[in-house]
Amino acid sequence: MADDSEFRAYPYILKVLGDLGWDTRSPRRGGQVYTQGEFRRHDSLLTEALGRKAPENVVVIPWDGGPRYWIIEAKPTHRGLNKALSEAQGYADRVNIVDDRGTARFATGIAGTPDQSFYVRTTYWDGQAWQEVAINNFKATGFLTLEQCLNILSQNSPRILDYDVNLDLFLAKANDINKTLHANAVAARDRAKLVAGLLLALAEDSTLRINRSPRTLVGDVNSRIESLLDRHRKVDFLPEVQLKLPANNENHRKYWSAIVETMQHLREMNIRSAINSGTDALGQFYETFLKYANDASEMGIVLTPRHITRFAVSVLHIQHEHAIYDPTCGTGGFLVAALDTIRASHHGTHPDVYDRFRNDFLHGIEQADDVFGLALVNMIFRGDGKSRIHNGNCFDSTFIRHNGRIVRLRKDDPRPEDAVRPFARVLMNPPFAMPEPEHEFVNHALEQTQAGGLLFAILPNGPITGQTEGYPQWRKELVQRHTVRAAIKMQRSLFHPSADKVTYALILEAWRPHRADDAVFFAHLYDNLSASRLSKWVNVSERRDNLDRLTAELRVFMAGSAENVSEIPTESGTGTLDLETCDFAPEAYLTNPPDAGPTPPEGLFVALTRRAFRSARGPMPVPERAQAHRLDDLFDIKRGEVTAVKYLPRGDIPIITTTEQDNGIEGYYDLGNDGVIHRDAITITVNGSGGKAFWHPYSFAAVGDVLVCKWRADLPADSAFKLYVCDAINRNAWRFSWSRKGTLGRLLADVQVVLPMTGDQIDFSYIRRAMKRAQGYDALVALLDEE
Repeated sequence: MADDSEFRAYPYILKVLGDLGWDTRSPRRGGQVYTQGEFRRHDSLLTEALGRKAPENVVVIPWDGGPRYWIIEAKPTHRGLNKALSEAQGYADRVNIVDDRGTARFATGIAGTPDQSFYVRTTYWDGQAWQEVAINNFKATGFLTLEQCLNILSQNSPRILDYDVNLDLFLAKANDINKTLHANAVAARDRAKLVAGLLLALAEDSTLRINRSPRTLVGDVNSRIESLLDRHRKVDFLPEVQLKLPANNENHRKYWSAIVETMQHLREMNIRSAINSGTDALGQFYETFLKYANDASEMGIVLTPRHITRFAVSVLHIQHEHAIYDPTCGTGGFLVAALDTIRASHHGTHPDVYDRFRNDFLHGIEQADDVFGLALVNMIFRGDGKSRIHNGNCFDSTFIRHNGRIVRLRKDDPRPEDAVRPFARVLMNPPFAMPEPEHEFVNHALEQTQAGGLLFAILPNGPITGQTEGYPQWRKELVQRHTVRAAIKMQRSLFHPSADKVTYALILEAWRPHRADDAVFFAHLYDNLSASRLSKWVNVSERRDNLDRLTAELRVFMAGSAENVSEIPTESGTGTLDLETCDFAPEAYLTNPPDAGPTPPEGLFVALTRRAFRSARGPMPVPERAQAHRLDDLFDIKRGEVTAVKYLPRGDIPIITTTEQDNGIEGYYDLGNDGVIHRDAITITVNGSGGKAFWHPYSFAAVGDVLVCKWRADLPADSAFKLYVCDAINRNAWRFSWSRKGTLGRLLADVQVVLPMTGDQIDFSYIRRAMKRAQGYDALVALLDEE
């Protein structure tokens, strides 16, 4: 008979099992969990074996050849944990005596109370002995999922290796911890530090006992943190992660509750096993905290998603002999991805090689104290023996290789004459909101990179394609010393929900000047399926994911072959860098989508085209020959002259602005006698997103952020040609956005007006036939004729 206090464990056990996906109803009602004696008169084997005995719970695990049983026994105090486990094993042994197949395979002891937290130990009967369950080389501290139980049964071993966490369950727990800390008045800015400290303490002592005194408990936690940091030669960092009681004594009990409840959550998550998994679970975990931390955006902290860190490590062909550096390492995501890659290839076959890599070849710097604490936790849990991650500003450090060792020099330290740059690979995602511009981080990283080494950096649009703040000059100086190997535009949702930024991945080969004929890999990466946290929100018909293809093709390209790169319009291809503009953006180099026939007229004729069908009358034959023309081949180009629309009185002249609605018409105004009036011209926006073209067969005026394109005198005056050209210009609009504005220089350099040719002349006959096939064109011509 259970002690009354043991009944307090029942709701907790059922809740945790339910959270893990078990059906906690009694098997008598179609569920999977018996509580106390519910098995009697329903399960004959348990009834015969246990008689009047009854453990707290019996979980029924579906298995070929009949169910397997998981026995759970509870005790009210932490001291009773081993006794609870022994009694659970005893119940299981009674079942296995009756059924010699050994159907009772799992035994769990749980000890504690809701206000003091619960400790859990689980063992497995392999037919010979009871052995403790371990996941990714750490003993399980929480209950198991059905998947984990089936994994253990299938291999008849209590050791689960290379197990990736269920991120949905894991992040749900992270949210629970946030709620717990909020309820116990822990400020958002302090939560990551508290969790980092508790993780370090649990790494040192997974069965840390709970003292009822807040001051004693904080001291116990801090002593474990200090012991672990001392072993990893990071004791100087103790003040940054040790727990501190609130100044107000009245809040001590709340802080005690925050510690106890958070440790309970972490144990339930099997946190040590999760951090040591193939998924960078700690990085995911901290991303959840970023959603709530008000200072995260001010700090510029944007953690790199796991599928991107793995992408970077793969395409850079990271090997065990490569020294790796991340000057802005965050929680260590890039370093973890590199470590996991070498572990997968060498840990089982060449453990000495793996040990040397993890001990000596992973280097990082992180400035934010709380983030550094998590990076340290991440690397320690994953077996980085020396934890060569430093707390500080990367600009205050220089790394050298000297006498066979990688040495970190401070700002004023003398540099030995025979020192060389140490790193073969640099991976980085510089913070977005720092006093130092992002390209300064690139400069710093390259100074630490050996000749022929590779750098992978996630950068915003400024360093890649910006036209202000010295960016063009920086890019020109960069290619005089280093080679651009690849530039990949990332999806805008990459850092959702922490930041909404247009970013690019830039790969550089260090200390080899870029040559005019060097091939560059250009691409637009889509990851709607790989970014699992977003895929569920994207409509199935709109999902795009080319991550696997780009990874495979970029790996081959980086190995020296450009032959297997798919030339897909707007998505991927190779080309040579324009060393005049030094624009690195893929939008400047990827090809346009194939001509599918002209789209219907828009804008001024909105009412007409809304009544018309939006598709051509059947596919148009592809012209035998086509040629790309520059804008200045077709037009004389000048900017609009209207300066301030808001001061103009209403009138009859349409004013064209950067709006992309209603043929670019902002409104109708009176320009008086001094206004410049245009007619029969195309306008193109050069601010806002830019690149949108409209034809105006009527009198109009335009603002300065609009280009007015007057037709060259030798071109025909018919509407079919003008609409076709306007449509051909708009096929380039994808090249421009708010982050890469369509300036005049870019429009002239990038826009390809592809026109059908016959010989060396434009095929006007083909153009007229093509336009005749567009729904709404005949009605539009009739409308123009009426005017």
